[in-house]
Order: sequence, then C-alpha cells, then structure tokens
Amino acid sequence: GEYLTFTMPRAIIQVNRVESCMLENNVGYIALYAFEGDCQKEFAAAFDALQQQGAKALVIDVRDNPGGWVDGAVEIADLFMDKGMLAYSMDRDGNKDVMETTDGKTEMPIVFLVNENSASSSEILAGGMRDQGLARLVGVKTFGKGIIQNVIPLDSFVPQLSSDGFQMTVAQYYFPSGEAIHKVGIEPDVLVEMPEEMKSQLFQLGDMNDPQLKAAWEEAVKMIRE
Repeated sequence: GEYLTFTMPRAIIQVNRVESCMLENNVGYIALYAFEGDCQKEFAAAFDALQQQGAKALVIDVRDNPGGWVDGAVEIADLFMDKGMLAYSMDRDGNKDVMETTDGKTEMPIVFLVNENSASSSEILAGGMRDQGLARLVGVKTFGKGIIQNVIPLDSFVPQLSSDGFQMTVAQYYFPSGEAIHKVGIEPDVLVEMPEEMKSQLFQLGDMNDPQLKAAWEEAVKMIRE
C-alpha cells in the first residue's frame, strides 16, 4: 500500500556475447552467445588469449545461440579457414551469394558444441566449417533456420506507417556440399543428449559437470592426439 519513487539512470548495457577459459590438456573454450555487435572482435581477442596460454585445440560453444549477423560468422570462420566458401545463399531465381573467407588460417583442431537452439549463423559457422573438414560437432541436432528475410518498410505504401514493416523471405542458405539447413538442422558427429534433470541447470563457465561440454572436451583431446 506504499508508493516508492526511484531515479533510474539511463545507461548503455553491454551484453556479454563471448566468454572464454582454458580447460585441461591444453584445450581452449569459448562460449559464443550471439552474433551481435563486435562479437567477431571479442572472439578473436579471446582466441588470441587462449593461444598465448598454450591452447592446442578449441571448443566453441554455440548452444542456445540463435544467430544474428552472418558477417560475424564469416569473420570468425576466417580465423580457421584459408580462402574458400563457408556457405552460400540462393534465391528462387538461382542467384547465388557466396560467403567467402580469405587466406591466413590458424591450424587448430576445432569442436563445436551445439544443441536444439543453435540456429542461423551458429549453423552456418559450425556446419560450414565441418563441411570443409575443419571441425567436428558434438551435442544434439541443431534448430534448422537457414533462410534470409528482408524487411520491407510499409511507409512507401501507407505514409502513416513510417515505423512499420514486414519481413519477406528472399533466399535460403546452403553448405558448400549443397546441403540445405532450413527445417533440417545439422546432425552432430558425436551425439550427446543433455539428461532431462539437467536441462534447466545453469553451469559455471568450463564446468565439467556439464556432460555435453565434457564430451566436447574429450573429442578435442582426441583430435590433439590424432
């Protein structure tokens, strides 16, 4: 029954998109939560720091990453790929738009950790690199979101709707092999289901009580020894 008054300062909130740590046996771990803002720069900085700490393999965690800017995925792939195709999009008329990387890759075993909520740019990055034989996937089948929408503003039709628009699907993504992503998803190389009682559990960064992370780490250690 009491009214309280507060003064709320406005501030720029920096959402944490990248976290990293070293795991045992010289395996680096980067959790990438969204392809937004300067995620590729944050990823590159984390990767560089892990290399300086002696990382010989890398686990990239894109579980629950819904995607975002595709350019971010291409720039991250560029760290591990020479010049080549990561993926491409095609419209209904057969016009292709190729997402290419440039020369200058870092040789390192890569394991992607994926789940049913890994979508869009997450799938392009993980699936495209696997398609090139540069990564393995651990976890469960991904979401399967592989289409591009353009936003068409409505003010050209109705001036009063200056801030409104609608999204129209204009193209679909494909891996270099020609495999489609949309409504299909990506099957992992190593299937590891999250136990039902752990699905709502929050793990600390790098916590090996996370069974999917532990499996990805084991795969990375195996790749170092191969």
